Amino acid sequence: MVDTNIRRRAAIAQRIVKRANQSPRDWGRFYEALGLTEAVDVGDMARQLDVRKDNSEEGRRRRAALVEAMDFKNYEFNTHGHDMGQFYESEAIVPDGSVLPEPGRDPELYYEQSTVPGSHLPHAWVGDQVDKLATMDIAPYTQFTLITGIAGEDWVEAAEKVSAELGVPLAAVVIGPGRPITDLYYDWAKVREVEESGALLIRPDKHVAWRATTLPDDPQGALRSAVAQVLGRAAIE
Repeated sequence: MVDTNIRRRAAIAQRIVKRANQSPRDWGRFYEALGLTEAVDVGDMARQLDVRKDNSEEGRRRRAALVEAMDFKNYEFNTHGHDMGQFYESEAIVPDGSVLPEPGRDPELYYEQSTVPGSHLPHAWVGDQVDKLATMDIAPYTQFTLITGIAGEDWVEAAEKVSAELGVPLAAVVIGPGRPITDLYYDWAKVREVEESGALLIRPDKHVAWRATTLPDDPQGALRSAVAQVLGRAAIE
């Protein structure tokens, strides 16, 4: 299982490195728009740069080319979909039969949030009347985190027992009014994709490892099975 997971995570890393290596190459459009590709010395470069200021056909052409080049560089500066839309498929993810929705916009530029297991934890502002936190802040890198709502408070005890039983750091967070963490702008309710009594198990790397749409009859058993599978211990325990 370890080798398989490494290969699948390597595919994500390959995507990131490929984008990072492509970004410097994309500057070529700026050089072409500014007329620098054929410049022979520093003086010539300065003269070519000044052409974009001219009230001339070539000046207009270069200004228009610069607009297009800047728009193209969005794929370096603003690829939220690329940077946040990472999706893992491995034995360390417990699938629920759902699939990612088809993107409605450019998947490189726009990040479309989901809680399909394997997705990155969606963003929403949570906290209280004093502290404003991102959902990522309530799921630290040092532990597994189970996020639920008031109707799912039974998950808290289940998380405590599973944590002790399996010997792994696991804490439940209840989001709702009157609790230490509340849904400040009611955005979390829109992106969690599970009922208030359901739960999302977040891995330490802030990806959704498993989700329960509603509170089952045996939340402890359901959670234990999920965590054991994520840890690769389901087959040996």
